[in-house]
Amino acid sequence: MKLVKLGEADSVVGASMENALGYIYPENELWMESNVIYCRKDLKWDFKTNNSIDKIKLGVIAGYNYFEYFDKQIAKKASNINVVHGDGALARILGMISAARIDCVIDDENVIRYQILKLKQKISDYNKNVEVPGSKHKIYMVFSPANKERSNNLKKIFDNEIPKLKKSGEFKMLLDKYGIASW
Repeated sequence: MKLVKLGEADSVVGASMENALGYIYPENELWMESNVIYCRKDLKWDFKTNNSIDKIKLGVIAGYNYFEYFDKQIAKKASNINVVHGDGALARILGMISAARIDCVIDDENVIRYQILKLKQKISDYNKNVEVPGSKHKIYMVFSPANKERSNNLKKIFDNEIPKLKKSGEFKMLLDKYGIASW
């Protein structure tokens, strides 16, 4: 993001309105992001209130921000939360769920789905428990504010071509390839 902001790169994929202020946004988002809790299929648990998280063993990725209550639990090092560091953290968390060492993971639904497919597992091997309230955001490809003329030209191309890809079905094929759910 920093290189794009400085004009050393043209664009970045994966920005939301909340985390890329001042960038040049296209008309069309690429996908919707929402944090969800995926659990072991055999787990009998439902997210009803924030406190219900205290009843499960949860895997999280170090350095991520989730939601206020949850971030406080991570900060106080709650015993039911396993913080996983480094490359491949989500794959390791999913492995811990498969081995019944932990119960659930929280992350963006598209990221979880892609990782499950990448690990040659089945999405149906997990129980999607809940979408975390307030975590749904449109995700964009944003363009550099440092090179306004070039960025506006790229934005125009993007705005013209994405609807064509959607209409032809090519966009859905790309989403499917990466396990990204249509919205």
